[in-house]
Amino acid sequence: MITALNPPLPATTDTDCYWTDAHGAARSLAIYAAASQADGPLLLVLPDNESVEQALRELRYFCATDGDLPVLGLPDWETLPYDNFSPHQDIISDRLQALYHLPDLQRGILVVAMNSLMHRLA
Repeated sequence: MITALNPPLPATTDTDCYWTDAHGAARSLAIYAAASQADGPLLLVLPDNESVEQALRELRYFCATDGDLPVLGLPDWETLPYDNFSPHQDIISDRLQALYHLPDLQRGILVVAMNSLMHRLA
């Protein structure tokens, strides 16, 4: 039976899964339930930085009971390519922390804004 605590998971690793009928914190609860059942890490792609920050708060709340399920956020630089100033130190720190832990991530959730996915990474 498919419920918010037992969401449908993709049959294979190269299949995408979309949940459109969950609203508010129910989305994060369904994502947490899926991540706790999944064999590997989940990638959550959101449209903007506001959505990323909200999802990170909600997912960290739900994942607080499960110490084995880390939640990583890869924030956007929030600068334009031709700007003369650097991104805020907190943004740089959060990105470095996520990129450092990403190779060792066996299970968990990586939350990324669409703009961050468009930048090339080494």
